[in-house]
Amino acid sequence: MNERNSETREAVKRIKEAIYDVQIGEAEIQPARSEPGTFIVMFDSRSGNAARVTVHTSQDYDLIVRMLKRAHED
Repeated sequence: MNERNSETREAVKRIKEAIYDVQIGEAEIQPARSEPGTFIVMFDSRSGNAARVTVHTSQDYDLIVRMLKRAHED
């Protein structure tokens, strides 16, 4: 259980860093209930629309940044 908590903390840290690097501003990170190791990131896009990105703990940082950036720019 301790290893899983460590993986979760590390994943949330990577997501927060990506949110900062993309300059999204305020965002909400929630664990996906139906998919272990997956998080839903919710924020407002630049156009003011609600954006949602699904991030899995196995995804690398650059991919997370690209997904967030794409959703933020829509």
